[in-house]
Amino acid sequence: CTSRFFFLEQRHRTLLIGCGAAAAISAIFDSPVGGVLFVAEVLMPQHSVAVLAPMLLASAVAKVVSRLIFGPGLMFLAITGPWQQHAVPYYFVCGAACALIGVYVIRVAHRLGPILHRFAPGPWLRLLLGGGALCVMLFLFPILRGQGYRYIELLFRGDVQAVLNDVPALRWLPSGPWLPVIVIAAGVFLKAIVSVLTVDAGGDGGIFAPCLVIGAFTGFAFARLINLSGLTELQEFNFVAAGMCGVFTAVMHAPMTGIFLIAEVTGGYVLLVPLMIVSAVSWLIARAIEPNSVYRKALVEKKLIDDAPEHDVLRQVKVAECLNSQYHVLRANDTIKTVIQLVEDLAVRDDVFPVLDGNGKLLGIVHLEKVLAAMLNPHIHDLLLIFDLMDPPLGILSPDDDLVKAMNSFDKYNLRYLPVCAKTGKFNGFVERTPIFARYRRMISETESL
Repeated sequence: CTSRFFFLEQRHRTLLIGCGAAAAISAIFDSPVGGVLFVAEVLMPQHSVAVLAPMLLASAVAKVVSRLIFGPGLMFLAITGPWQQHAVPYYFVCGAACALIGVYVIRVAHRLGPILHRFAPGPWLRLLLGGGALCVMLFLFPILRGQGYRYIELLFRGDVQAVLNDVPALRWLPSGPWLPVIVIAAGVFLKAIVSVLTVDAGGDGGIFAPCLVIGAFTGFAFARLINLSGLTELQEFNFVAAGMCGVFTAVMHAPMTGIFLIAEVTGGYVLLVPLMIVSAVSWLIARAIEPNSVYRKALVEKKLIDDAPEHDVLRQVKVAECLNSQYHVLRANDTIKTVIQLVEDLAVRDDVFPVLDGNGKLLGIVHLEKVLAAMLNPHIHDLLLIFDLMDPPLGILSPDDDLVKAMNSFDKYNLRYLPVCAKTGKFNGFVERTPIFARYRRMISETESL
């Protein structure tokens, strides 16, 4: 809204969006560095380091204002201790486990919605069906309710019994040392379903905060499982923080954000080395299995962006913005003497000529190379028709197509010019490869100068 009010350019609008996102994360999670890194890694990865300065300022101001209003304090009352040397190999394994959970979250986020829409095409039916399923799951498993931050603090304190007490159904089950692992592990898989189902059924929610809860559950379940196995004794509260970092990194594909966000919200800077290990392992494995983050995957599936970063820039421009509508029209039944006369008189410097019918629809294209070849034989100037020289139009574009499609067509047909026609078939003009490359370089330069 601010950028539109001041009539700012698109690149400045993008920068303001990044500043707003960084400030929001800084204020909500008390994590100024994490907010900036999240924008740099997830929202604006194609931008240069120059954009960090305004985002750092916005994030810092947001933290100061937040502290003035709410006072100082950590988001979670985290209890962490110095990491142990013998636990280092288990941080690597924990990172791998977090990667698999992160991939699970991404795929649930993008597969559950289509399933719900298939069985409930109408919004009210989705609300009824999705809401009913949520009611059942939340009634049987109350620890899935809300944001789940309370349960993160309980796990940091090691009070897993308080978590189990919030699940009434467990009263009828036999207790044992493995029960907390089973319950928390079930919470990992169900929390992802509940979070996604809430949004797809028409409610408010997201995946950012649930990632932290799922990560805390994953880290605790992993550490408790190792402790029960008798392999070694791990500090469960440290693995709660490590799990939060690992799952967040896997889902968002943002390793630096995962490290500093968790370090800031828990005050666990003493765990930087384990967080780095878990984040790196989780990111490498998750990216190998699922190339796109939970946010980028949705845009890729809708073909709004793709895996090539340069396409993100080209997709912002429509073919209509690069259209050359200055052209000389030829008719199929004209002799080639018409176009030869134009070339000899230097009246035109076109390399291609559209051949149109009486309704302005494109029949074919005559290339200058063929005209020059015909000029060498004057005896056929009055005999050869434009119809005999024209080639069928290839790679026809629409004015609403973006430059990604145009560049793909240039490569596919190995042409310098491509025709552009409206949906009615009426010819609009040509787009040329060279000006598009020039515009792309200019846009990249503007992005880097932000």
